[in-house]
Amino acid sequence: MSKSFMAGEALYRAFRGQGRVLVDVQALEHSILSGEAGSALYRLMSESADYNTDGKAIALYQRALAGWVLQGGSGGEEAAVVAPLPISLQPPTDSALRRAGRLLAMVHELHKAGYQRLRISAGMSPTGMHWRCHITSADNVQLDGWDLVQWGEEVVTYSSADDHYFGWQDSAGKSARQLAQLFIERFPELARKGVGQDRAYAGWFVSMLGNAENGRFPVFFADYLLSPTEEEMPPPPCGYRHAWSAVDGRVANADLRLEHLPPPEARWDELEVFCLTYDGYAGGQKSISQCMAQAAQVASSRLAEASLDDLRTTLFIRQRDIRNNHPIPPSDDDLRLMHAIVEQIRSRLSRG
Repeated sequence: MSKSFMAGEALYRAFRGQGRVLVDVQALEHSILSGEAGSALYRLMSESADYNTDGKAIALYQRALAGWVLQGGSGGEEAAVVAPLPISLQPPTDSALRRAGRLLAMVHELHKAGYQRLRISAGMSPTGMHWRCHITSADNVQLDGWDLVQWGEEVVTYSSADDHYFGWQDSAGKSARQLAQLFIERFPELARKGVGQDRAYAGWFVSMLGNAENGRFPVFFADYLLSPTEEEMPPPPCGYRHAWSAVDGRVANADLRLEHLPPPEARWDELEVFCLTYDGYAGGQKSISQCMAQAAQVASSRLAEASLDDLRTTLFIRQRDIRNNHPIPPSDDDLRLMHAIVEQIRSRLSRG
């Protein structure tokens, strides 16, 4: 991959992490006229001429291109100023959006009252038509900060397809504060588990709520590929880094040690963290389809014959596929394959 490509993509990630940025159009125009941005873009296009052109490659190319353009509009600084959100003066005209926003506001009211260990797990229905939001306590949340450990009475769910919150026929017209009071009364055990301070999560929630009031609702799961930024994802419970941001926790094959591996027959949340210690895309040099083909080859052959890259790429792409397209926890067949791969890696590391 070219240096211009990698630099542009890194710039884009830096800007994207801020959510919104202010672009100095005069600085951008100066960059255009002076040829500074143009030279970088020309190098990017020239060096990427022979790059593969599947959907993922095109997306990466667009990110790199956007990075150089945004850099030109930031006056040459490393990062542009974060743009504040506009104050939301009117509720959405769409009734489903109003109800969804009021639900999030209800959780915010509960946080203000001292129930900061209540968390949400929000995403899209399989059809992509409706927004869903599960509410649970922090001790029922996995390392990624939002995925649920188990279902049952510890989880209550709202869908934008519903006309009433949680099936409450008397919830129509209730304010966020009134809904919060009903939540405490009608879900006493969950409310009890939600008591306590979690300032990191409550602070993240306020920022997320501002985005939601401007039409950007949180989506942690969907039947399509998600690429959340660090800022869009909630902080994990118990001080863990969340699994989606394993970039800083990646371990190269040459540095892999036994202590990096999850235990035998590890739970899904333990497996998932290890899966994300490796970048199967190789910094964008491999597409999703190439990774899937590599994983299919591993699954259909003897694991002992697969390379370490093959094994870890299989774990990586299976995690991405399961996370975005399948129920959690994964099927027994998926877990069996992943456990077998981990044990194959463990055997190799043990032999030195």
